[in-house]
Amino acid sequence: MPVARAREFGPRLVFEGCLVRGEGDLVHSRGGRPCELEVRNTLAALSGSFLNVEVSPDAPAVPAAQKVAAHLTRVSTYLGGYLIRLQAGKDLKGLPEVRCKPSECLFLSPPGGHALARLEGPDTEEKLLKDKLPWEGGRNAYGNFGTMLEQQQSEGEMPSLMSAEKWKQFSTEATSKYGAVKLPAGPKEDEPFTQMVPAQFVPEDLPGFGADVTQLPKPYGTPQGER
Repeated sequence: MPVARAREFGPRLVFEGCLVRGEGDLVHSRGGRPCELEVRNTLAALSGSFLNVEVSPDAPAVPAAQKVAAHLTRVSTYLGGYLIRLQAGKDLKGLPEVRCKPSECLFLSPPGGHALARLEGPDTEEKLLKDKLPWEGGRNAYGNFGTMLEQQQSEGEMPSLMSAEKWKQFSTEATSKYGAVKLPAGPKEDEPFTQMVPAQFVPEDLPGFGADVTQLPKPYGTPQGER
């Protein structure tokens, strides 16, 4: 039997060999509830975000032991939202640490898509941002994101943007691949997320990155030979 997690650490959520497609977020942590998210060999094609962590504007300081941890291995994402979206209060004290550890992942953005990650809250120095969003990446492949991280202080203001070059320093992923990713059978621009299939997310010339689509479930009604 697995060892029970203490209540203050929140639940442990595991996705392995999954196809998750459709509308909304994969995980939405309201109130900054701590949890551990482990995702392996999974494709997420969603209109929302992969991980959405939200706290109220007047949230009190969160105990240091309460964290959100995301361990991603051979994960492919195609998102209308963000890989990680953080919605903070007036300052970052009420936002739990969100630790992300991706390895051999493939992160893609639809045409005209968003940044990889987004912080909604006060303007934050890079050091403090690293404390709240520690990134322990291995070697990953990133699609053609115009912006890797955007910070939005309030509605109507221009967000501050982090480029791919700056992200390399922030994430310490100097050996990861950045830029356009060719999907020979990729989704059409207006194709519903609910109809996407794994075979559409096989990148050209990027072996070893993202989910092994041959090991994913075949959606009901998919023509023979398409996975």
